[in-house]
Amino acid sequence: MSFYDQRVETLDRDQLRELQDQKLRLLIEELAKNEFYQRRFRAAGPNFNQIRGADDLRTLPFTTKSQLVEDQEV
Repeated sequence: MSFYDQRVETLDRDQLRELQDQKLRLLIEELAKNEFYQRRFRAAGPNFNQIRGADDLRTLPFTTKSQLVEDQEV
């Protein structure tokens, strides 16, 4: 069998979830530096530091393409 990244593709479920959670935390750290997402989080309520993993995704504000476009036009 051919693998793109055998180490990742053969992780057990718990290890895969931990890797996904780590990557999500890195993404949230980057979003915390962005003014658009700072405003979105303030309006929706969640704190960047409260997002620890995939189970917390439901607390994130939904963002549409039109919101992103509108923000760039301002």
